[in-house]
Amino acid sequence: MNRSEARGRRRILLLGLGLTLAATACGASVDGDQWVDVKVTNTTVAPVTLDTHPVRHLAPGQATVLHVDTNNDPQALRVRAASGQVLGCLEFAGADKSAVARSQSVSDAAPCQQGVRPFPG
Repeated sequence: MNRSEARGRRRILLLGLGLTLAATACGASVDGDQWVDVKVTNTTVAPVTLDTHPVRHLAPGQATVLHVDTNNDPQALRVRAASGQVLGCLEFAGADKSAVARSQSVSDAAPCQQGVRPFPG
């Protein structure tokens, strides 16, 4: 094998190693360790709608579980009355899954803050 063939092989190996490292680094940010289930309960006396995809309708006293990604910190979930009026937002914030509240009440919805990422799902 001459020098140019050896250099070509080294370049291919380095490129392969670089792609492997890049794929590993990307996978580390979405490896599943950042997900936490949060129970949201409608503690009001009226039905509400949660702006999820698809939307979730909760009767008084009814609860649902949301799968929250703590890498999308913070996130705001809009809560609406049956009329469509925004009642407020529930915020999911935490640097890691241990910091996210595992249960939230609709009655704790606060005014929605500008610039907070909408809850995706």
